[in-house]
Amino acid sequence: MFLSRLWILISLAIGAASDRCKLDFNTGALTLSNLTVKDSGIYTAEINNKVMSPTEITVISAVPKPAVSTQCNSEETRCTFTCEANVTVAEPVTYSWMVDDEKIDESSRSLEKEKDDPEMVGKLISCQLENPVSSERSDDVIPFTNSIWSGVIIGVIVGIVIVIVIIVVVVLLIRCWCRCGSKTLNEVEYKEQNSPQTRNGE
Repeated sequence: MFLSRLWILISLAIGAASDRCKLDFNTGALTLSNLTVKDSGIYTAEINNKVMSPTEITVISAVPKPAVSTQCNSEETRCTFTCEANVTVAEPVTYSWMVDDEKIDESSRSLEKEKDDPEMVGKLISCQLENPVSSERSDDVIPFTNSIWSGVIIGVIVGIVIVIVIIVVVVLLIRCWCRCGSKTLNEVEYKEQNSPQTRNGE
């Protein structure tokens, strides 16, 4: 009887439907399912007019998928990476960083790295959020590329552009030369046809 009364009081107190609450009438254990952050709080049972010790329940949401943002200095020699995510309802959370899938010794929200660090050139960087109920990892970013290869790529692109420009110029010159040559030939033929010797021969 008292357990039934306790069940009714708790259901009314948390505003929960019967499918979210389950009371074991043999042990007095109350199970709440499909919890939300609003269900967090202190719960106190009273049986036979005896108040039991309070129990605090903290509902933690699953962490969202983070994203890595990059901010570099004006010289772009040093960059700060930040693990961005709204963790208001997912705390407490812990941060970790991976370089090429290998976790590094860094647990803060931000990570600073030098561009000239040989261990970072061409490497994939990602961050991971974790709390007691879930974990999520960001997509990989490649902040630093090999400057030598970058220079080679830029040089190849510039070379291709120059070759294309030269080809276009040569084609235009050939077309102009052909037009001028055709015009000159027509003028010569016209002069020959209208010369005095040509007319006398007729």
